[in-house]
Amino acid sequence: MIELRGNPEVFFSDSPSIALGLDQVEQLKEQALKNPRRRCRLCIHQDETDPIHQMVIVHMNDTYVRPHKHRTRTESFHMIEGKCSLVLFDEEGGIRDIVHLGLPGSGQSYFFKTTERLFHTTLIHTDIAVFLETTEGPFLRDDTLFPPWAPNGEDDTEVSKYLEDLHAIVSQRDPYPA
Repeated sequence: MIELRGNPEVFFSDSPSIALGLDQVEQLKEQALKNPRRRCRLCIHQDETDPIHQMVIVHMNDTYVRPHKHRTRTESFHMIEGKCSLVLFDEEGGIRDIVHLGLPGSGQSYFFKTTERLFHTTLIHTDIAVFLETTEGPFLRDDTLFPPWAPNGEDDTEVSKYLEDLHAIVSQRDPYPA
């Protein structure tokens, strides 16, 4: 077990070193199931000022990640469990690209990195997806921009409709391979 500090959705380890195995991932998955937004993250970096941020992120298949982009940061994603698609948008909300991610041996990419400043979101295709996200720090709230064409996440009905529509568009345009 790892000792966690933070809120029920975002945790930091108190240790300068961390070994993560199936037991710890299960602990994070159990926590994500309890959270209203159906997600959880373990920040492997010590605090928000660190120059590199690594986070083990757990999302349930109905998790909404509000489309966003960063003014200055690059991001990478490395799959640990499950399947997801990263949807990359243009400024008007049109889909620019879809990147399917899965585990090694799945036939899909299991790692993705971008330096482009594009709006993006994740769509989860399994009950649970676990991935490692790496980005530059420090964390600055004003670095993240949200588009006017996507729900802000406050209205559950609006979010459900948006996710349903986005899943339909993605599955029609570039379905996740079986």
